[in-house]
Amino acid sequence: MDNPSRKFYMVVDIQSRFRSPKRRAISGTPLEFRLMSGQATMRKLVIAAVILLLLGALLAFAVLNLGRFVNRNKDYILAQAEQALGRKVAVEDIGVTVWGGIGVRLKNFALADDRAFSREDFLRADDLQVNVAFLPLLWKELRVTRLILHQPVITVIRDKKGQFNFASLGRLPRPEGQRKPEPTPAPGEPAAPPLLVSLVNVADGKVRYLDHKDGLDLRISQLELTVEEPGLDRPVSVDLAAAVNADRQNLRIQGKIGPPPTPAFTDFKNLPIRGDIALGPVALADLKRLGLLADALPKDLSVDGLFSLSANMDGTLADLALQGKVTATDTAVRLKDRFQKPKGIPLLLSADARVTNSKISLKKANVTLHTLGLQGTGEITRGTVPALRLVVDSIRGDLNGWEKIVPFLEGYNLGGTVEGHARIEGPVKKDRIPDINGAVTVTQFRTTLPQFPQPLTAQSATVSFTGQQATLKETPFQLGKSQFRLAADVERFSPLALTYRLSAPELWMADLRKDSGRSTKQEVLREAKSDGRLWTKNGTLAYQGKLSSTRGTIANMDYTNLHANIALAERVATIEDLRLQAYNGSLQGRGRYDMRTTPPVFTLTAQTRGMDVSALFGSTSAAATKHIVGKANLDLTLAGSGNRWEEIQRGLSGHGQAEVLDGALRDVNIAEGALTGLTGVPGLSLFFSPRVRSKYPAIFGTKNTEFRELKGSLNLKNGKAHLDDLQIAATDWAARGKGWVTLDQTVDVRADLVLSEQLSTDLIGDIKELRFLADRQGRVVFPFALTGTLPRVKPIPDIAYVAGRLVSGTLFKQPSPPPRETPKGEQQPPTEPKKTTPEEQFRKELERIFRR
Repeated sequence: MDNPSRKFYMVVDIQSRFRSPKRRAISGTPLEFRLMSGQATMRKLVIAAVILLLLGALLAFAVLNLGRFVNRNKDYILAQAEQALGRKVAVEDIGVTVWGGIGVRLKNFALADDRAFSREDFLRADDLQVNVAFLPLLWKELRVTRLILHQPVITVIRDKKGQFNFASLGRLPRPEGQRKPEPTPAPGEPAAPPLLVSLVNVADGKVRYLDHKDGLDLRISQLELTVEEPGLDRPVSVDLAAAVNADRQNLRIQGKIGPPPTPAFTDFKNLPIRGDIALGPVALADLKRLGLLADALPKDLSVDGLFSLSANMDGTLADLALQGKVTATDTAVRLKDRFQKPKGIPLLLSADARVTNSKISLKKANVTLHTLGLQGTGEITRGTVPALRLVVDSIRGDLNGWEKIVPFLEGYNLGGTVEGHARIEGPVKKDRIPDINGAVTVTQFRTTLPQFPQPLTAQSATVSFTGQQATLKETPFQLGKSQFRLAADVERFSPLALTYRLSAPELWMADLRKDSGRSTKQEVLREAKSDGRLWTKNGTLAYQGKLSSTRGTIANMDYTNLHANIALAERVATIEDLRLQAYNGSLQGRGRYDMRTTPPVFTLTAQTRGMDVSALFGSTSAAATKHIVGKANLDLTLAGSGNRWEEIQRGLSGHGQAEVLDGALRDVNIAEGALTGLTGVPGLSLFFSPRVRSKYPAIFGTKNTEFRELKGSLNLKNGKAHLDDLQIAATDWAARGKGWVTLDQTVDVRADLVLSEQLSTDLIGDIKELRFLADRQGRVVFPFALTGTLPRVKPIPDIAYVAGRLVSGTLFKQPSPPPRETPKGEQQPPTEPKKTTPEEQFRKELERIFRR
């Protein structure tokens, strides 16, 4: 559009060029219209100029009135502010300003804190601008329209009782009966009305929040606040933006507050609020103890990282309707040692709820954590002991990765999917969880149990919950190649207690424990059954149960009718009343395995009756089956430590009694070898008559040592079995002595060989000199040593002992040779007898005896 002034000048030019009277007399021509239009515009401009002049004069007059009012009533203004706020107010200077509106500017404004909280200022600002309405100033009326705080610093304090320092604003405590006099306005000046403000602005503010109850020091910066229509009889519109522990604004609140129910209202929690809040990203660690949030979150919750929150609010802090959501994927959350969510794992919460001082009512709540989604409704009763009444449904979720969130599952490598539906009711106590009614189903389940080398799998398994109990109906599982059926009943969850029943056609030991490398046969329990009870005791798992199997193989031993009672408490496993049949005999025992030490230590007590000794010892050493036969009766107590046999045998110790009946030592003949050793020349037995040799074939007709009984007590230490009071009883002889045998079957035994009376008589009949080795009962007795490694052991008689016995029996008394004649005149030199050891004399005499 053309400028009116330019039109005006254009009209003037036209009039100067066309001056014909005829032309001017013409009425209604365009020229006249343009002249008339220009004149009208001129009049408008003049009127506008006059109005502007009048407004300027009025503005000057209003400012003058305001300035005169301020200059004459500075103390009165401060007194009105103190009366309205109930706090001491201090300013450096008060002046009039027209920037941003007509108003009063209070430079370096300070509002004192409640002395019960602090001696410092509650609020400080570079300046406080108080704008007033323009027209009322014309008749000297002061009406405040806006308060503007530039760069304020506000300190909010919560004491140990939970009271806030701003709660006393508007109440100035004074001693009873004392009243501060109010200044009187100057003559002709109207008294200022009470402080009524229609708009409050805060620019670039800072807030420090000190919570002495929960030990929190929170700082907020870049605060921008607009409060519209503040008053006591209508809602206040609030628009707030701020930076909470961040370098840019991350908090936005828009809504309305109030009005208070009564003019004397001071209960901050019951002040009506409605609006929207958006927070984030922000660290929950800085906010989790603030007011409502502090009461809603567990005290032992620790967080690290950023989260975002958005919500719509309506009500009061004491009774608030909320619709919102929280995004905490970038937050690490930890609840003691029960729950820990690392950063990056999805955590989303949304809720339509109502929060009161006594409970949280959930119309609808959704939680997404990792791969699992939950939907719930109900209520949570707040207080020292929270109580739940919830209905929870889950969306089918994947089990992979949950060991990162639930520490208890670490090392289990869960796989499969899970889905559940439950009603949860009851208080949340340290030693009791709320009642649960519902079911959880897992499909394509897979896990690796730390104590088992093979994974545990199941096509589908459902756990049904009833109050404090739960039930797993008989369900097929597979552990490696072992298939079994398992049923369980949970008696209670906190502390945990459950019973179970298990049956399996075959349980392969390679699926239950790592291969020790010592078994040559595959170990398996066939037709196995087990039932028992598990519970937690002093924070650790305890167990007591039974195991049975009709047949199978363990430690190279084929068995039947296995029964055992097993217990676990405080990391100590015990086996009571172990019974089985094997090797044509029976075994009973008990044991203890203590896992509280490193390496673990154990004790074992075993009793065998009638077991085939070659098979029994052959289960630990294949070579033993070639060296000894018979029926073993053993009563042994063993102790040791370690996880593998190589470690165990080095420190194995024990004691007990051993007995082998109707047995034989193969490839060694103790009696024949000891008799042969009398000369040190093999084949001594050939000097006995054929009649004697044929009469005693168990001695002279075999390479083995056959016996009726071999028994004695033993002590096992340092890898050796020390044999005390060893006794061997055969048909025609016996031996008594002691010695030791190592685990690799090295033998060192010292014993006395005692021949029977009949055998002794027959031998003495062939070799009469043997009568000097006979005892009072006429039995030939002499000591011998049995040394070597089975089967290469050799009985060696004690030659010195035998020689001494023969010498003392005058076996070597012979006629002295005639003395040699000495020539006349020659002195016979003294003769010295030649020294001969008893062994040499014994050997010479034996040669003489056996060659005569």
